[in-house]
Amino acid sequence: MNTDSNKEVYGRLSLWLAAMSECKSLLKIGKRAYDQGVSLSIKYNGQLPNNEPFPSVVECLKISEHNKMLAVIFFSQAFNIGYKDEEAAAKNTREFIEEHFDAILDLTFSSTADKEKFILFKDEILDSRNKMIAHADAPSFNVTHEESGFLTQKLHVNSIKNIDFDYWIEVIEPFWSAILEYMSKYQSTDA
Repeated sequence: MNTDSNKEVYGRLSLWLAAMSECKSLLKIGKRAYDQGVSLSIKYNGQLPNNEPFPSVVECLKISEHNKMLAVIFFSQAFNIGYKDEEAAAKNTREFIEEHFDAILDLTFSSTADKEKFILFKDEILDSRNKMIAHADAPSFNVTHEESGFLTQKLHVNSIKNIDFDYWIEVIEPFWSAILEYMSKYQSTDA
């Protein structure tokens, strides 16, 4: 049985909202950095100038990659266990997440197919976070010991290569807005 007060539910949902706000910013910056890297690459015809200005093509792509990986971490905050702060924020349990996430999905998407697509997308992000970005699941890195003492492994950036960032950029704003709308039912009217 859920014993969280409306204030605590509102507090936890505000943490979700803040995490999605960070995602929005990181995805926007990541997209701009990527676009700038492509633009610079075209400008210099794929050649690096002697005194390349900051940010360089490589730096733009790194900024983009790192912002995307950080967005994965922030997005995942809403879907991972978090402790309760008595009278401030509810504990982020699996039950809490399922209950409120489902209601927020109903506000975000009108079709079952769109909801299911988002759930699969969310699971892909969590998998990326849990296996390579926030944890080091060795099989995900494909660590291989070669002869002569060499070692090969996948890089962290491989964890995001299959994430559809155009889709994420498209859905993050409606998802953020739905959290904000949903939170209002738990907002205290006490002054």
